[in-house]
Amino acid sequence: MFRTLFCLRDQHDYGLVLLAVVICLTSSFAAIHLLHWSQRAEASQRIKWLSLAGVATGFGIWATHFIAMLAYNPGIPLGFNISLTLISLIIAIAITGSGLALAVYQPFRHAAWAGGAIAGSGIGAMHFIGMAAIEVPAQILWAVDLVAASVVLGAGLAAAAVAVAARGNTRLHIAGATGLLVLAIASLHFTAMGAVTIQPDPTRITSGVQLSPTHMSTLIAVSAFSVLLGSLLAALFGQKLDKVRARNENRYRLMVESVKDYAICMLDVDGNVTDWNRAAQDIKGYKAEEILGRNFSIFYTPQEQKDGEPRHILDLALHSGSYHEPEGQRVRKDGTTLWVDLVITPMFDEDGRHIGFSKVTRDITSRKRDEARITYMARHDALTGLPNRTHFLDLLDKDLAVANARGEQVAVIGIDLDGFKEINDQNGNATGDEVLRILGTRLKSIVYGQEAIARVGGDEFVAVMRHDDARDLEAFLERVSVALNEPMLIDNFEVKPGASLGVAIFPQDGDSRDVLLNNADLAMYRAKSGLAEKICYYESSMDEAARVRRNTARDLWTAVENDELRLLYQVQRSLGDNSIVGYEALVRWQHPTRGLVPPVEFISIAEECGAIIEIGKWVLAQACEDAAKWNGDIKIAVNLSPAQLTDPDLVAFVRQALYRTGLSPRRLELEITESMVIADRTRALHILRQLKALGVTIAIDDFGTGYSSLDTLNAFRFDKIKIDRSFLKDSETNPQARTIIRAIVALGRSLEIKVLAEGVETKNQLDLLKLEGCEEAQGYLFGRPEAVEAAEARLLAQG
Repeated sequence: MFRTLFCLRDQHDYGLVLLAVVICLTSSFAAIHLLHWSQRAEASQRIKWLSLAGVATGFGIWATHFIAMLAYNPGIPLGFNISLTLISLIIAIAITGSGLALAVYQPFRHAAWAGGAIAGSGIGAMHFIGMAAIEVPAQILWAVDLVAASVVLGAGLAAAAVAVAARGNTRLHIAGATGLLVLAIASLHFTAMGAVTIQPDPTRITSGVQLSPTHMSTLIAVSAFSVLLGSLLAALFGQKLDKVRARNENRYRLMVESVKDYAICMLDVDGNVTDWNRAAQDIKGYKAEEILGRNFSIFYTPQEQKDGEPRHILDLALHSGSYHEPEGQRVRKDGTTLWVDLVITPMFDEDGRHIGFSKVTRDITSRKRDEARITYMARHDALTGLPNRTHFLDLLDKDLAVANARGEQVAVIGIDLDGFKEINDQNGNATGDEVLRILGTRLKSIVYGQEAIARVGGDEFVAVMRHDDARDLEAFLERVSVALNEPMLIDNFEVKPGASLGVAIFPQDGDSRDVLLNNADLAMYRAKSGLAEKICYYESSMDEAARVRRNTARDLWTAVENDELRLLYQVQRSLGDNSIVGYEALVRWQHPTRGLVPPVEFISIAEECGAIIEIGKWVLAQACEDAAKWNGDIKIAVNLSPAQLTDPDLVAFVRQALYRTGLSPRRLELEITESMVIADRTRALHILRQLKALGVTIAIDDFGTGYSSLDTLNAFRFDKIKIDRSFLKDSETNPQARTIIRAIVALGRSLEIKVLAEGVETKNQLDLLKLEGCEEAQGYLFGRPEAVEAAEARLLAQG
């Protein structure tokens, strides 16, 4: 150390030393700058930048050495062998250039360190060959320890300089790398010069071909100027390219950041994040400064990380050229999960070297949520949230398959609410819907394990339970029964729906889905018709009537389409002159195998199954068509069912029927019962007013048997009151019945509403009606229901 310092202090010209430092600093800065451009250049341009870097670095080192040698004054004249001097220059360019090339191409992990070490060895080789070029009449002796130290310092500091430069091109990286390279050159040179001892030897003969110090200084000045000019031109060109690159990178960044729906992420070869756009921050929750440098495996669950899933995906992408995962779950910063559609693609440089991955991610959580909601809606009842028929059938099929394999039993339970129609009639459909919602919540809360309950119709439910112990089934039925029978308070009104349950058990009551469902329904109808037992188990011999009822409901749906319905007409007469004032249309069903089915056997079933709407439309249309052929003002009376009065298309259908047939509206009389108005008062009155606005007349049927007759008359201006047949039947033996008839007739007269009595069968009944002043009547006394041809003949006979 002291020998080096003494040499620098006592044997060097400080002015030339400073010049050497300036050239060394300039050339080192140029070398680092050109190294960066070599790294960023395309493959076709990289060799040019590396060549320029090698030349600039080699010339700079060479110039630094020989200016420093000119600054060295050993006390005797110096000369330089021209051949060795040129060789040292070539060596400096070749070896340092090779080291820089290795650092740029990086064929292995620590190639930057190795390349720097090679460049450092090139500095040493140039130095000692340059020293060999000195021709002096003396012997040059070397201190081995300082020689070794100089080589280690040069190689080590040069390796560090290149490694720092390879890590980045910020100002800090450039300054650090430049400083380390200057130290490498300077420490090697001055340490090696401290190892020199010159002993004069007059016997040594110098060659004739050598450069004098004067010529040498000229050559070095030219070299130094070349290095400075080359560095300046490289800097200017690099600055221009930097601006172009910065502009392109900025455009690329703007383009990437403008992508709102796709998270774009760049990874290195190990999966560490190197770039991150705004959409990625919005989707994953990490800011760029939080995620850069971290491995992308943090987007996976701990178990997936443990299983090596992230690395596996990168390997798949690398070996197959791309990895596409159309649906997968990932983890956000806050720990929540999201569904993504992602593509990972490996990236390669111009030389085909793998440099990382691009990862493009699209958040499909909303789409998956919508799909799940649509799937849920398709498989669940919208009102109650219970499984619907489709979902239930799937569950039942699975339970039957499992039970069959394990030797277990499956109970299928048909459930029908008791009195639900009355709840709707008395309180309106809104109350009925609320009852169903509450029941749905209750039923969902009592389902456990291998149990399921579904809503399959208006007030129809069905349940399934897989079990191997009858006591478990009994406990389930008890829970269901309690949930269905517990009172509920709706708008301060207590409702207690109740239900009838029918149970069929696999395999003894059926070995297929359809048979079990059918038998459970049969058992349920048996429970519904009973008074005491509300839970019935299927018995093969007990339900022929229920089976007929189900078959009837099925056949009713096709009765209109198959032209099986017929209309009969019962005459209505004036009690004043016995003239025909109208006919009431009465529907009959001519079944293809059962023959004529009376209304009492199918009307209630049609109302329960919903077929009454189509049947009612057919009756109304056919009655209008028949009546339009009759002369005079003969009315046609048509009964409306409660379901028809809730049909939003009723008014339009009546208008269309009148228009199509040409029947005068005043000849059409629509009959309703009081209970139909009470069921949904506001809606019913609104529809009745629309019907009356068409010009048709409205009659109230079965008057006196409802809940609030007088209130109904007060709420709507009816055109006719029909006395129920039950009062006439009892009138001959019951004074109270005669009093009620008298009161109804008097009420009609006071309100200026016509009164018609139904069910007149005897002369005594007719005399009573005439005595009380009743205006019109119908019944078997005047004629039984007859075909349209007979009705028309009766009209012709009347003239």
